[in-house]
Amino acid sequence: MGRCDARAALVASVLSVLEPADVRAQSCPPTIAEATRLVLVRAGTMNEERASLDLFVRSKTGRAWRRIGQPREALIGRAGMAWGHTFQTYRRRGEPVKREGDKRTPAGFYRIGASFGFSPSNRPGHVVLKRDETVCVDDARSAHYNTVKSRAEIGPKASGENMRNYAVYRHGLFVEYPTSREENAGSCIFLHLASKSGRGTLGCIAMSEMDLLRLRKALLMCRMSANSTFLVDKKPPGYSTKLEALDDLLGSLFAEEGRKAVLFSEWTTMLNLIEPLIVKHEVPYVRLDGSVPQKERQQLVRRFQTQADCKLFISTNAG
Repeated sequence: MGRCDARAALVASVLSVLEPADVRAQSCPPTIAEATRLVLVRAGTMNEERASLDLFVRSKTGRAWRRIGQPREALIGRAGMAWGHTFQTYRRRGEPVKREGDKRTPAGFYRIGASFGFSPSNRPGHVVLKRDETVCVDDARSAHYNTVKSRAEIGPKASGENMRNYAVYRHGLFVEYPTSREENAGSCIFLHLASKSGRGTLGCIAMSEMDLLRLRKALLMCRMSANSTFLVDKKPPGYSTKLEALDDLLGSLFAEEGRKAVLFSEWTTMLNLIEPLIVKHEVPYVRLDGSVPQKERQQLVRRFQTQADCKLFISTNAG
């Protein structure tokens, strides 16, 4: 889906919809091999609408996965699952392939995108659904197929789901499903709330509101701890392989004359942890975050761009 936070959500998070199997990165595509958080949705057969959902985490790639909490109930497509068109090599004889309108959830390995909902959120990249502004295009004839656009962008004739009109989208997460217009391979795949009917979905993954909110929070907490455990438990000094790697990198990064770098974090607290390392290596820098007055921000940018001795620019979303 457009407007997702690629820096964190796309790379760090994975949605896997599979038949029962062990979670082993050694036998999985790069999407899982590179991930540190894994949501595993499993059903007994390809034709069941009821499934289980598990969250797994690991401290870094290459390490063993660890289950967080207990399996939760989930609903998938009313007709069950069908293999996503990019995963047909996993398909066994007689198993279906995902097509638009088949009421099946695409089986495969997919990244989890940004969160969405009816209300604003401080989650990075969160999308607030608005009538006629957040329409998910399910019309394979449209160049905007499988994207979320405004009705003005897609035109009056293209078929699309006005997401703000459906209560199940009050809270949710986008799934980065790589479709194919030519194959009419399905669109608009989300993690969202279960409907009051208790039936399966039209192709998404659904769960109770409590379970979905817990999942979103757990993914965020895992994402924060992947930067530093201090972001979660506030216990100094915290553990962070990223800060260890940065410490090593700062020792050699600016040895090359004229080199500059930009360092970004979603969390101001992470910048607070980074600054002592920068000072330790005596790297001249500027910092831009939400506490910097608007009128001073352009001055900081100009200093970094024009002054040769200013080597590093560190920033949060405010930059």
